[in-house]
Order: sequence, then structure tokens, then C-alpha cells
Amino acid sequence: MASLVAINYGEALFELAQEENCLKLMKEQLQSINEAVISCRELREVMGHPKIEKEEKKKLIQTLFEGDRLLENFLQLLVDRNRFDAFSEIVQVFVKKANEALGIEAVTVISASKLSEEEKEQLKQVLMKKTGKKIELNCSVDPSCLAGVRVQIGNELLDNTIAGKLEKIKERVAVAALAS
Repeated sequence: MASLVAINYGEALFELAQEENCLKLMKEQLQSINEAVISCRELREVMGHPKIEKEEKKKLIQTLFEGDRLLENFLQLLVDRNRFDAFSEIVQVFVKKANEALGIEAVTVISASKLSEEEKEQLKQVLMKKTGKKIELNCSVDPSCLAGVRVQIGNELLDNTIAGKLEKIKERVAVAALAS
């Protein structure tokens, strides 16, 4: 569950992006920035360091993200209000609301090995038919699945992995052993 701060900022940015007719672009930009923040330890340290002046952080934002005034102003507002630490959570709230508005279902797919582009496309087509929405796949690899895929759509989990099937068999054997 997102914090109240993330919900408030995420929803406010969502409303602004909708008013400015730049929802899809803002979503893409926020996701890219979030990936950069997550992957760059130095950037996180600078943005979170209490001894680095806000003006220095705002100059860094201006240098890194110049061009989009709405995005730049939003990031600087987070710095002004000491809320940059909630950025990733704010992005999650924004993306969820944007996906709802754009008719996109974010789906998490975990497989034993990396899926080919063809497999991803086939999976997208099946899921589009099932949900009636555009599908955005977030794929990861977990060798412990052994084979198959585990698909998370909202609160629904579809486990078609060998590991999942073995676990179900194990549970059935345990229940049968207790019953006898």
C-alpha cells in the first residue's frame, strides 16, 4: 500500500498530466527517471543527502531533465518539500492511475528462462483477449520455476510453472497422507 504522501503527489501529477494531455509521455519519462534513480546509487545519495543544498539538487534536476517544464517543476517541488525519497512510490501511484486511464493492464511474468520476443507477443495476445485491455509485460527470470510461466494480473496469479505444479502435487500427497 502506497503512503499518503505518494498517493497525494502521484494523483496530483496524474491530474496535471491529464490536463496537459501528456499522460503517456509523462508515464514513460517517469519510468525512465525511476530506473535511473534506482540503478544509480550516486544520484540517490546526492538527492537524499541532507547536507547538499536544495538549490544544488534543483540545478542537477535542471541539468539532467531540462526540456519538460512540468516534469522538471514536479521534481524540483519534491526537492523543495523534502519528498524526493518518495519518488519511486509516487511513480508507482502515477503509473497505476495512468494505466487505468489508458486502458493498460500491467502484467508481471516470471519464467524459468528468458522469453523470446515471439513468446512475449503470443502471451500479450492471449492476455489481451482475456482482459480486453492493452497489455504491458514486466518480465523477469527465476530459474527455480524449472519451466513454464507464472503470470500476475492484478490480484490474480496464474501459475503454470513446473515448480508450482510440483508444489500442488506435494500438497495433495500431504492431504492424502493425513486422510489415511
